[in-house]
Amino acid sequence: NAEYMGTEFALLFRFACPPSGLVSCSLCIMFLKKWGQSAQNLLKQLGEHTQVNAPRRPPSQLEEFRRIWEDIQAFYQSMIAHGHHQGERDPLDDATLLERSPVPALLYNLVRILCDESELNKASADPGPCLEFLLNKRCLDHLCAYGQTDRPPGMLALVLQTLDGMFTGIRQPLLPHMSVHFPVSQLLRVIVTSGLSGVQFLRARHATVNVLHTLAHKLRDDPGLLGFFYDETGRRNNSEFLLFSALLLYLEDERREDRTKTHEAVLCCLQLPGLAVAEQIALHSRFCSVVVKRLVSIYNHFPHELDVEAAAEFLGFGKVGGTSDPLLKAYREQIEWIDQIARVSNTVVAKHLATHICEEFLTAVVAPHLMETSEDKSRTATIYLKEFVQKVHGDAIVKMMVLFLFGADSSPEVRAVEGSFNPNPSIRDTLIHRMDSLNEDLSVATLQLFDALLSRHHWITVNSLVLRNLRTKAHLSNLKYESGAMVPASSIIALIPKLSMSLDDDSLREYVLDAQKQISRCLDTFGMWEEGQKTSSKYHRLSVEDEYQAVYLGNSLAKSFSRPSSVQPSPATSPSHNPSPSPTNASSAISSINLSAMSNPQSTETGDSPLNVQNGETDPSSSPTADSTSEQPADEFYEGVFLEVLFNKLERLLSTSLVQNVLVTGLFARLACYPAVGAGDAAELLHSYILDPECPLKPHVRALPRVLQQVIAEADARAPTIPDFTTRLKIARRGLNVEAHKPHPAESMIGDLNDEAKQKFIEGYVVLQEFGKELCGIAKAKEEMHALSQAAAQRLLSI
Repeated sequence: NAEYMGTEFALLFRFACPPSGLVSCSLCIMFLKKWGQSAQNLLKQLGEHTQVNAPRRPPSQLEEFRRIWEDIQAFYQSMIAHGHHQGERDPLDDATLLERSPVPALLYNLVRILCDESELNKASADPGPCLEFLLNKRCLDHLCAYGQTDRPPGMLALVLQTLDGMFTGIRQPLLPHMSVHFPVSQLLRVIVTSGLSGVQFLRARHATVNVLHTLAHKLRDDPGLLGFFYDETGRRNNSEFLLFSALLLYLEDERREDRTKTHEAVLCCLQLPGLAVAEQIALHSRFCSVVVKRLVSIYNHFPHELDVEAAAEFLGFGKVGGTSDPLLKAYREQIEWIDQIARVSNTVVAKHLATHICEEFLTAVVAPHLMETSEDKSRTATIYLKEFVQKVHGDAIVKMMVLFLFGADSSPEVRAVEGSFNPNPSIRDTLIHRMDSLNEDLSVATLQLFDALLSRHHWITVNSLVLRNLRTKAHLSNLKYESGAMVPASSIIALIPKLSMSLDDDSLREYVLDAQKQISRCLDTFGMWEEGQKTSSKYHRLSVEDEYQAVYLGNSLAKSFSRPSSVQPSPATSPSHNPSPSPTNASSAISSINLSAMSNPQSTETGDSPLNVQNGETDPSSSPTADSTSEQPADEFYEGVFLEVLFNKLERLLSTSLVQNVLVTGLFARLACYPAVGAGDAAELLHSYILDPECPLKPHVRALPRVLQQVIAEADARAPTIPDFTTRLKIARRGLNVEAHKPHPAESMIGDLNDEAKQKFIEGYVVLQEFGKELCGIAKAKEEMHALSQAAAQRLLSI
């Protein structure tokens, strides 16, 4: 075109411009018109060539975002139009349609663009253009509507995945926008209303749990968002915490792959501030019942009778890594989950949950198994209860648990007449007497249970077992004795038989460090101990019993298990206490207990709780001190059935099995670690009663130092009768991993004793030595900690 135009221009110019210089006007006009048309055609062709071959400008994020959203809407419109045209089967009901469609990729790119935009604008709280388009066009309204119908199948799960991606990837706040929280809350309401009855909601289970987990964390981090899912002001009728109601559905139908996230989301909701939310969860939802129902379900699948070998295998003893039965693992996990709830939630939720555990689990399920007449069944139930006690630390649950086991009576115990029979023994008394059962396996299981209970350091436990009997100071011959004084560790060394040891001994140091840990745990419960000192007052005792009544009164199952004070009141005068009772006394007492009355709920005649509070007073029939037939002198001291059984077993230490001796001395060590100063008079009396050899006691009163001196005297007298006793003692200490030393060549010449009684004596002697060192370490730990606290107090005063 250019060449043609140039040639034509030259010819026209020659004819229009002759040599004479005169130009023809008509020719010039014709030339200009012709050239103008050619130039226009040339420019048009050049423009078309430029449009075809020049690189296009890439679309912006907003343009791409708009195109993606239009494609999603176009897909649905085309499917709806296609369905109307076909008139038979709706293509949106095709189960494979979503996999074959571009919708999953389009939604993925939609979330990707929003997250990229948010990352670029992370310094700003204002939404970017794409997010603003999403909010203004109310895109989530359409998406959630697609998800509610789940058409095509799988769309609900895809929408929930899209929402989860937006909430986790977009930094700018989304929930405050009405175009976000309103459709999301409507979707949650549909899920809650369906009750997981639809197939589509089961198919979207994993995606739903993920969204609920993300939303729960958002609410915990910003409680101001709570109003979008719960009406705190009560303006809406039948207010419901939608998010928690949805979580509750999946909590009832737990699966292992979703359990962790479901539990985390529930804990986030339980940490929300405000009494209204706590009351909604505790009082107006099935939450507590659902949690306890799973625990009961697991317990009911347990084998109710295990022999010793089966129990060891069930608990995982002797296995590599200590792997236990999967059912026991699930039981432990559920208890830990319950304990987490009690520790992080509002006190309203914690107390309500504790009440449900007491009513629906401990009273209705555990108590009948615990009071079985079969020793194997009762031992198995004791093992399961010990697992529960070891995993529970929340104050509300621990308090309700010890009230269930020990009751709320804080009056001093009365010694039962020998040979007397109690037709309705309490759970407390039954467990205490089982510590001295003729069945060693039952005795060991019960001792382990009490060790776990004392390790919780709860004042109700110690008050029920020991302190209630020390408050009267009837055991002291000198009432002016300063019970809270520190006991020098050197005064306890004399209790250790035939063992020279200095206070700087390395083996003693290990006991000191362990005692410091135990004492520190006790110090953490000082507030509860201070509260426990109020039990001597009428007001506080009634408050404890009222709380106990709130659980048990009106519960027909609980009424079957009457809880009198620990020992049946004696109709005759109690005989004087023999400081060295026969080893068979406690065992014969156990054999006289009719446990069938406890296992049969109909055996209780009246069915009334002994803790009935009438006109502001405790029921007199429940207290042994109120029985008119009891003639125990007011100044006679009785240590209580718990210490009585322990002292009896300690006196038989040299003829008892090793495992029982370790557990019995461990229980005394637990009591010795309770605080000496700052926890009230009763705790100071306990400190002196257990540790102080110089405590002024009445002649026939048994205390730990006195009983130990008797056992040590017996041990020193019997030791010379054992051939090669010193060498055999060293071998026994090395065999028990108490002492590491190279074996002496002469030890190989020592033959076996072939005498079980002598072997028990040697092992008991080793336990006696180590128990003395442990008590010495506890005394020294208390001295050091007391000195540090005094030094810190002086520094504060100097400031």
